[in-house]
Amino acid sequence: MGNVPGAVATPFQRMEQLMFLVTFGCNIPVFVFAYPPEEVFPISRPGTGLPPDKTMNPWWLNFYDRDDILGYPLKDVGPKYQALSDAKELRDIRINAGGFLDAWTPFSHNAYWKDADLVDPVVRLAKAALR
Repeated sequence: MGNVPGAVATPFQRMEQLMFLVTFGCNIPVFVFAYPPEEVFPISRPGTGLPPDKTMNPWWLNFYDRDDILGYPLKDVGPKYQALSDAKELRDIRINAGGFLDAWTPFSHNAYWKDADLVDPVVRLAKAALR
């Protein structure tokens, strides 16, 4: 747990019990564009402490809106992200976040939270994880 003296990270904090990851409006590409693509590495698969029947593929869902200037597909970040996508561990899902007034503008970045294109699949995924 960082530099906290005496602190011990729990399995939860080490993401050993994490079944899946959902990102939306993800701006990872903004922070790595200055690096050569082959030097950019995604996080390692979480859930190393889960029984095999509780692991999920894809374990990473990334929702993005093409009108969102901060949200991007991740498979194009570099070869390691592409490999995750090819292995069906990462899935980029393009949605149209927002309503009539904001879906076609950069304001779509603020619309993910209430958009059924994101909320409904995430609810289904959470229900499947709890079975």
